[in-house]
Amino acid sequence: HPRTIFQSNITSISSTNNTSTFQSNFISISFRFEIAREKISSASSVNIAATVAALAFDGNPGTRWESAHGTENVWLQVDLGDVFLVSEVKISWEFACARKYDIELSTDGVSFTSVWSKTDGVGGMGLIDSVFSGTNARFVRMQAFERATQYGYSIWEMEVSEVYHLGQVHLQ
Repeated sequence: HPRTIFQSNITSISSTNNTSTFQSNFISISFRFEIAREKISSASSVNIAATVAALAFDGNPGTRWESAHGTENVWLQVDLGDVFLVSEVKISWEFACARKYDIELSTDGVSFTSVWSKTDGVGGMGLIDSVFSGTNARFVRMQAFERATQYGYSIWEMEVSEVYHLGQVHLQ
């Protein structure tokens, strides 16, 4: 993927047993790929032409998607173009956000399964990081059920990630 954002995390773990001179050092290795940027997106509601779904996936923290005001049951989704092992969705909410919403995944864009839920959102909650077991999906949807403010829903950015945990490597 030429537009895939790559991030790696390496964590060092050290343990010492107090009853002997044994010491063990490990490095835990994982890789995170942001896979939704500039992919085809859609929404069940848009407030105005200047706040379309694509703006939530453009990588620009200064643009946003916004739904029509006063509507509760609204979704925003992205088509990743292929099936990936999705395990994280980060949503950067504007003040107008969801009190209750789910992250839903699908391989066909028709049948969606909820993999993560939030039921206590408040206006101005900012960045919400949803981490869940890796699930095969081509379509990723934020399904909002209830608004936290009198406005609609508004998202600055929605990032979808594929995370690979390679395990631990013993250091000698």
